[in-house]
Amino acid sequence: FIPFLSPEIYTRTLFPYIFPKIIAFQIIVEIILAVWLFLIIENKKYRPNFKNPLILSLTIFIGVLFITMFTGVDASRSFWGTQERMTGVLTMLHFYFWFLMLTSCFSAQGGSASGGKDFREWRKFIWASLGCSFLVGLYALGQKLGVEFLIRGGVRLSATLGNPIYLSVYAMLHIFLAGFLAFTPLVVAAPRSSGLPPKAGARSLTGLMEKKWLWRGIAIFLLVFNLIIMPLGASRGVLASFGITSILFLIFLLFVLSQKKFKIGVAFFLLLIIGSGIFIYIQRDADWTKKAPVFLQRIVRTKEVDWTRTLAWQAALEGFKEKPIVGWGWENYNIVFNKYYNPRYLEGGFGETWFDRSHNQVMDILTLTGILGILAYFAVFISLFWLLFRKIKKEADLKIKVAVGILGLMFLAYFTQNLFVFDTPAPLIVFYFSLGLAYFVTQRDTNIRMHTNDTNYKKHTHSGQSGGIRIFGLILIIIFLPLAIYKFNFQPFFQSRNAYKGAIASFYDLDVGLNFYKKSLEKPSFINPEVRMQLVKSVISAKGARNTPLETLREGFEFAISEMQKSVKEHPLDVRYYLFLGKLFSNAYIFDKNYLIEAERVLEKALELSPKRQEIYFDLGLARLLQEKYDESIETYKKAVSLDDKVIESHWNLGIAYLSAKRYKEGLEEINIAHQMGYSYYRPDPNITLFIAQAFSEVGDYSRAISLCDFILNTNPDNIKAMANKAVNLAKLGDKDEALKLVEKISEIDSEAAKELKKTIDSL
Repeated sequence: FIPFLSPEIYTRTLFPYIFPKIIAFQIIVEIILAVWLFLIIENKKYRPNFKNPLILSLTIFIGVLFITMFTGVDASRSFWGTQERMTGVLTMLHFYFWFLMLTSCFSAQGGSASGGKDFREWRKFIWASLGCSFLVGLYALGQKLGVEFLIRGGVRLSATLGNPIYLSVYAMLHIFLAGFLAFTPLVVAAPRSSGLPPKAGARSLTGLMEKKWLWRGIAIFLLVFNLIIMPLGASRGVLASFGITSILFLIFLLFVLSQKKFKIGVAFFLLLIIGSGIFIYIQRDADWTKKAPVFLQRIVRTKEVDWTRTLAWQAALEGFKEKPIVGWGWENYNIVFNKYYNPRYLEGGFGETWFDRSHNQVMDILTLTGILGILAYFAVFISLFWLLFRKIKKEADLKIKVAVGILGLMFLAYFTQNLFVFDTPAPLIVFYFSLGLAYFVTQRDTNIRMHTNDTNYKKHTHSGQSGGIRIFGLILIIIFLPLAIYKFNFQPFFQSRNAYKGAIASFYDLDVGLNFYKKSLEKPSFINPEVRMQLVKSVISAKGARNTPLETLREGFEFAISEMQKSVKEHPLDVRYYLFLGKLFSNAYIFDKNYLIEAERVLEKALELSPKRQEIYFDLGLARLLQEKYDESIETYKKAVSLDDKVIESHWNLGIAYLSAKRYKEGLEEINIAHQMGYSYYRPDPNITLFIAQAFSEVGDYSRAISLCDFILNTNPDNIKAMANKAVNLAKLGDKDEALKLVEKISEIDSEAAKELKKTIDSL
């Protein structure tokens, strides 16, 4: 039951909503796996049935992931994945073994949704998962109510899962599991083939039978509870998928129900749902929708698929065309995205420019594993739906027929919502468990069973040779299990904890922060590239802090540069690492001008990997500007503008380059274009604002220059540069009296500066 608790785990690491959950899940699976491996060596009864279509197809899919890891462009990233996602091949193998262990250990009595000892075990698993979903849902409600000690939620809630979409998917899966539980019998007689007396199983749980309506009521309560929680995440893909499958469920009931009065009731609800949908669509622009719940507002305001998603799908398709057979390798979509990056992304801001998923699971698999992978993925669902359909067709019990139908619709809803998002760890735990449940309830219909209910079944006897194999296997498990748990889980976990401490400490004391970062990065680990990027952010941020000692800052830059160079070497096709290294070099030029030459070199390499990403042009243009290569800098920024002239930052940066080259008229034209598009003249950095003010002064727009100076003085009345600039512009406008008043104010702070300023004013 412990794996179901993983979604509740939250601890402070660089990615606290994903990373620690999967670390905990992997540790649990690895421990159970060690015991299971010894069990299947000891007893053939518990070995997986690879002839079953579902097990076979899933095995082939995982095998394709493993193969394409080696044929792809970055095997290391494919195998380990990233902290942020934790869905590398290694983690997928954990999910796969989680599925195999469930199916082999809890299906030994001959599975059926109608009963048997094993089904009682499966019911316990379902209850455990539902219980965990209840805890997650309570947390979300606590966020909604503003409970102070909880992680603060936004308009769309995410509980402990970190993303509203994840919460919606997680709740949706449990709606179906609760429905499945509500329709399956609580206790039935043991199968005759088991050798037990008739109704022996029922007599053993008489107390539970007396409370069957209580348990069914709890299942229905949890169904309704998760139905309430699901919209709190306001995921349109999840809500649309659930709506479609709800309609299909009602249509399914019309076919399987025999009594006319029930059919009429179902038909009424079906028409009610369809009518409600039509009404909402007609009323989508009505005033009342502006006050409606968030999930409903998001639905009614959806006029087309988010263009950022469609562009990501286009990049995925282009990647597939380039490598159609085995793809780019699992987890390497970021490389595809950067190669086929669409400049339009920057219209939505820098936060929308880094995708490591296409937000469509089918497109991801198609791009990353090619035709082989997508066929294997489809085979899993085809096998699954075929087995469930056979079960429904042959099942005589109406409740079980409906329960299996609910299970099938859950998988359909999950597949459908994944057309707008991607697999994530918490829902994947439930998904792979549900695959095991589907195997259990359908295995009788496959007529291909490894397990038997025959009481005359003879245990596998071992020869001396097999006994030696068992001992050897046990020794290997004892030796390698602790090593695997430490290497795969504890080591990266503690490194991420240190990185988190480094990020926090660096806000207050860079020296302390660097010590934590050094501890985090002292050992090789798949998490190091993400730690290094956080290190870069910390060092660059410390550069702007006045209290950071220069020597500490130098040490920070040198350490960060050496670490980012490792990331570039380890992942030579990831443009983001080149970009971060280029930023480091450009910022470290205060210690060594040669760093700007290195910045150019690194950023030019980045352009080879992502030729249409404007952010690279921005940093490359800056590196050239700092070297006073004005013409080259201007041409670089012009290229950025030509990629998409609707991006504000491109015009602004080009304007700054023109002004630096003293081409004031051209520069202010670009600055004004950026201003008209919504970019303010008044920048957080007063030096940039003064730079713009000086440009306006050069072209004779003294009033505009004065207003920019006033903006700075409103927040910092003692800024000498702003007062001096304003005084000169006032004098140029003919108001020398006001200018001299500012000179007097400056003299109170810096008498020498005041004398020089007075000479300048007198000369005008």
